[in-house]
Amino acid sequence: MNKLTFSFVTLALAAASAASYDVKITSPVSYGVKKLNTGQYNVEVSGDKAMFKKGKQVIELPVVVEEAASKYDGTQVNSSSSQLREIHVGGTKVKLIFHPDTPGVPAGGSR
Repeated sequence: MNKLTFSFVTLALAAASAASYDVKITSPVSYGVKKLNTGQYNVEVSGDKAMFKKGKQVIELPVVVEEAASKYDGTQVNSSSSQLREIHVGGTKVKLIFHPDTPGVPAGGSR
């Protein structure tokens, strides 16, 4: 495989792993010292990072993406004591996990 082909395949795989979801936060949640206020966010997931975008505000959080056994009927934001834990993306099998004790997600929500 030549360098051009390898670069194209790498770029195609990176693009395929990126996804974007619309998520509504109905009550403020935190992850470590980062806070997501109420409102509509566009969440762009690429690899182990989730970028929450609302207007000019951008918050990057570490994430683990899992596939559920079946599609979620609606989007659901799960938290514990106002700490963001999971987002189940409606109409998909996508589960975004923000647990600090999940492998790949550092404790305290920072890198």
